[in-house]
Amino acid sequence: MGAYTRDAVDHYIGSYLTLRPDFGTPDKVIAYRTDIGWDDEWPSLTFQERDRPDAPFSHRGRLYVPASSMFIHLVSLTKGAMRMIVVSQIDRDGMMRGLMTTLNKKRASYVPVSTPIVYAKRDDLGTVDLGEIDRAHAKYAGYKTLLAETLAEGYARLVTP
Repeated sequence: MGAYTRDAVDHYIGSYLTLRPDFGTPDKVIAYRTDIGWDDEWPSLTFQERDRPDAPFSHRGRLYVPASSMFIHLVSLTKGAMRMIVVSQIDRDGMMRGLMTTLNKKRASYVPVSTPIVYAKRDDLGTVDLGEIDRAHAKYAGYKTLLAETLAEGYARLVTP
């Protein structure tokens, strides 16, 4: 998992507001909770997605924290589907930003998709708006700005032909 100790990564433990564009409607933001904790049985950080509007597609997995990289990996293998998220290490504001690569159901089959993703550590998620956030929602502009900054500030790059 990156050969790390709990003491070296305990600042990641907590709950995060997770933001990403909706795969079907990119003008919509999907907001949900991700909890990161420590697994004593297989010493490593784990994550669990919660409160997703598409709950059957929630993932859980492990964090890989390479010693020589400014990025970490959240990898899951859930119901036969593998997904990888590469994000920056947590900053002093509790933010991690990067890319999610997964499969998305498109008509009769699943297709690969990559999109920006943001994790914002929060002490209290009870006051945070979760779910499908559209243009009419009060939090839309702020959530959309965080996603746009992920690419604009160089945390990730989407390359197209």
